[in-house]
Amino acid sequence: MAAQRQLTADDRFVARGQRLIREKNCQGCHQIGERGGNYREIVRAQLEAAGGDALQAQGLAPPLLYNDKEKTGEGARVQTPWLHDFLKDPSKKIRPWLEVRMPTFEFNEDETNTVTRYFASLDKVSFPYEQKPDLQAPMVAVGHDLFNRWQCIKCHVVAGRLPNQEPAFMAPDLANVPSRLRSAWLAQWLADPQKIQPGTRMPSNFPEKAEENAFPEILGGDQRQQIEAVRSYLLTLGPGGPPVGRDRATRGTASAGTSGR
Repeated sequence: MAAQRQLTADDRFVARGQRLIREKNCQGCHQIGERGGNYREIVRAQLEAAGGDALQAQGLAPPLLYNDKEKTGEGARVQTPWLHDFLKDPSKKIRPWLEVRMPTFEFNEDETNTVTRYFASLDKVSFPYEQKPDLQAPMVAVGHDLFNRWQCIKCHVVAGRLPNQEPAFMAPDLANVPSRLRSAWLAQWLADPQKIQPGTRMPSNFPEKAEENAFPEILGGDQRQQIEAVRSYLLTLGPGGPPVGRDRATRGTASAGTSGR
């Protein structure tokens, strides 16, 4: 008879987290793997009944918490301290323009740590802290330039300033990026948003082939470097980000200014 596989510490935290999430019925609103997300279907039905655009349902519903196909979710996306504080006080809204609200479950400290460790263990990411990337001023400047060229503020809130969009098309406040998002996930998200969250309105701005890049004069159209530049800039938009150094030159850029077009 084959020996039974011993559960790892991560396995045990995943099992505990799954039990708590079932108990609190998180999947009534959120999709986790192939299950849940019923709230989005309710919104879709309401939009269709009112003659609206059913495609707006995703932008008006709670986010996907785990993509089973890509094996990535909330643990890889957000920093543990931020998730801990949000679970304790969901009034710190990510998208304040939405009608749906995350309930206050009045988690005790053990339950809060169970949920945060569950998501980190599910995604096999560091817990509770991650190493901050080194930021260099030249790359931050290039990222600022690309940020302006792509006109990211047309959809994203920045420091509480709402864009001129319908709520379904608005995107979270980028001033929360340094304290909320994990830097490794941010690079993956910028590279292919649809892969992580199918149906998102976030565009894929960084093609793998340099000749397909909208701004080939910036860092030679190199996908990896452009993503690193934008990520570097986003990590400076609010408190909690890493310090910016000034000791490296940025190669291959024809424009490191901030004049968008």
